[in-house]
Amino acid sequence: MGHLGGSLRNVNGEWIADSPMGKIKIKFAEKNTFGILDHEVVLESGVKIDNPMRVIANGEGSEIFFTLLRQPDMSDEKFAQDAKWVEKDLRILKGLLEDRATKE
Repeated sequence: MGHLGGSLRNVNGEWIADSPMGKIKIKFAEKNTFGILDHEVVLESGVKIDNPMRVIANGEGSEIFFTLLRQPDMSDEKFAQDAKWVEKDLRILKGLLEDRATKE
């Protein structure tokens, strides 16, 4: 359960995932042509975390940028752990996108 890839599902229009922080809801920015994939993560406790994310065209492919913001009162250890989870999710996303590109 160290990443979202295997548990992410759409339930009645809401994205739900099991995460190391418990069950979470993910609300993405409205569909747009600017590559903005900002999303808000809502924890079971009701705490909301904003996550800036962008996709930028680069030649035949694209680059994804995710900004991990440190939450108030977050320890160095917890922040490093969050960074590892984000990195793992981004590697999974990279693999999925590359796999899809080779099939097209």
